[in-house]
Amino acid sequence: MLSSSPGIRLFLQFLKQEHSDENLMFWIACERLKKVVEEERFKSFVEDIFNKFLTSSSTHEVSLDSRVKEQLNNNRSSPNRDIFDEAQGKIYSLMHRDSYPRFLISPLYNSFKS
Repeated sequence: MLSSSPGIRLFLQFLKQEHSDENLMFWIACERLKKVVEEERFKSFVEDIFNKFLTSSSTHEVSLDSRVKEQLNNNRSSPNRDIFDEAQGKIYSLMHRDSYPRFLISPLYNSFKS
């Protein structure tokens, strides 16, 4: 589903219904960050991801364990290219084992398959 734009849109629509679309939006933001070449833009994008998905005041905060959040915060001021890799992997796993199985049996997915 995540390898095509229509698949992403459909899964995102499902996640919005479940009030967990922040997970896919975070995953997408991490994928986009990987394509940013220019260093200042990279740092700005990292800050945007922190502000949108990783602060407790964010309306799109993703659920990560305290160890991962602490590690991210420790690297925030001088981010390297793989700063979000572990967090992105954890969110992917969460979607894969929790949301995606429900998506596959949802009326939304079944209407798309037909």
